[in-house]
Amino acid sequence: MVWLFLSVVLIVVVYLAVQFPAFRKAIWVCLAGLFVLVAVGVGWLYYVKIQEDKRAELSRRLINPDEIIFTDTVLGQSIGGLWRVKGNVTNRSSHELSGFTLKIVVRDCPVPGESFCTTIGEDEVSTYLSVPPSQTRAFEEQVTLRDMPESTKWGWTYIVQEVRGTLK
Repeated sequence: MVWLFLSVVLIVVVYLAVQFPAFRKAIWVCLAGLFVLVAVGVGWLYYVKIQEDKRAELSRRLINPDEIIFTDTVLGQSIGGLWRVKGNVTNRSSHELSGFTLKIVVRDCPVPGESFCTTIGEDEVSTYLSVPPSQTRAFEEQVTLRDMPESTKWGWTYIVQEVRGTLK
C-alpha cells in the first residue's frame, strides 16, 4: 500500500516539475539540502564511531591481565547439559574493572600425569561487571560446549583473553 502512495506522490511531483519551472528549482534546492544533510550525518556517524573505537581500545589497555586475580573458579554442568563457569575476581589495579573475556579449554587426559591430552571443547566467555580498585566480586557465566565427546578424565583451563577498564 505504501508503494502505491509513493507512486502517486512521484507522479504528482514529476507533473508539477514539468508544468512549473519554479517548482523544478525548488526540487533542486531541496535535493541539494538533502544531500548536504546526508553528508553531514554520515560524517558525524563516522566521527562518533572513531571516538567509540578509541575509547574501547583505551579501556582494554587500562588494566593489565596480571592485575586481576581469579579465585574459586570452577566449571561445571548445570541443568540441561549447559555449562557454567563461576568464581571470584579481584581487581588489583588503580582503575575500575568493567569486564573481561576468558577462553575456556576442556581437555581429556586419559592417563593421569601424562602430557598427552586432547582438547574436546573450547569457548570464549565475556562478562560485564563492575569491580572497583582493590575489591572482589563474584561472576557466573554460561559456557557453550557443544558436541563434546565422552571423556575418560577431563580437566579444564582458562586463559584471560581481554580485560576492560572503565574510563572516567
